Amino acid sequence: MEQKIKFIIIGLIAFLVISIFTNLQTLNSKAAIQREKERLSKENTGLNEKLDKVSRDYQRLDEKAGLLTKDLEKAGKEKEDIQVKYDALTKLKDELEERVKSLQFKSVAKSEPASFEPQDSYWAGILKTKTTLELQLDNIKSELKTLQINNEQLQREKSSLEVEINNLGFERQDLKRQLEYSQKQLVYNQKIVDNVTLELVGEKNDKSQITDTFRALKNENLVLRRQLKNLSSRKVNLDKKIQGLQEDNARFEKRFSEMDVLLKDRLLQIDSLKKQTSAVVTADDGLRNSSVELPTIVVRPQKESAGTGAVSATGRVLAINKENNFVVIDAGQDAGIKIGNAFNITRGSNVIATVEVIQVRKAISACDIKKEISPIQIGDSVSR
Repeated sequence: MEQKIKFIIIGLIAFLVISIFTNLQTLNSKAAIQREKERLSKENTGLNEKLDKVSRDYQRLDEKAGLLTKDLEKAGKEKEDIQVKYDALTKLKDELEERVKSLQFKSVAKSEPASFEPQDSYWAGILKTKTTLELQLDNIKSELKTLQINNEQLQREKSSLEVEINNLGFERQDLKRQLEYSQKQLVYNQKIVDNVTLELVGEKNDKSQITDTFRALKNENLVLRRQLKNLSSRKVNLDKKIQGLQEDNARFEKRFSEMDVLLKDRLLQIDSLKKQTSAVVTADDGLRNSSVELPTIVVRPQKESAGTGAVSATGRVLAINKENNFVVIDAGQDAGIKIGNAFNITRGSNVIATVEVIQVRKAISACDIKKEISPIQIGDSVSR
């Protein structure tokens, strides 16, 4: 019964320890999930801010690209106007060159000396106009080249902006995907938190049930302890009665031993008297008339030798049964062991326990452990 109670208490304690460990582990998991949720929330906020920034950059670059497109269109129109002017000046130049050629041909055909001076001034004006037109044409060509260079630069900027816009679009899509994943992760973590909360509620209910069961078992344990105390007191009374019977038995055995010793002593004295009597009968005849005085026979009980009638045995511990509180020694009926004999368990010169014989076989004995100062080990010595 006592062993059963111990097992029940140990089982309850182990169950409580496991429950506490499980609760702590669940709380740690919940805290970790909460931290992960907070981290994902912060990451989600950062991704939203980054997405807003990318959207603003995308919008700004889109506006810049629109402005560049307008500038390109404007530059194209200016290029077309300049090209028109250039074509017109080229046409005008060609016409002037033809007129100059025709005038030169006419001047060669005419040979009037009177008209020489007006023709020189006329040709000087034409050459001046031609030079002016050539300068304007060169300026227009340089402006056209400048516009072409600007146009090419604007085209390159437009291409780079388009590439950057595409990259920003890809980055925006990636951020959207990350944001969707973070939102899904938040939903998943929320579900996990809800499940953990439900598990904690169930575990609290189980814990309350276990507490109630533990209280009931504790009350039952108290009742069993009271019953065990009563049984222990009855056992002590029985042990005292058995010890008294054993002491009476030891006294009787001691008296029988003393009687046996006395009887053996008397028999020895009678034998010695018989020998003396036979010696007197066969003595010399001259001594027959003389009086023969025998010494006084005094019968004294010999002192009881140490250990006479007491069981003394020397052995060692063969096995130990802690559950049933007994040990087995390598001495039995062959060594004179009887039920009720008490022995000391020694290790070296120290007595570590006292035992009492409860069962005897030919070569072994089972002894109940009465007092244990130190834990008994196999191989410890057994002595009276």
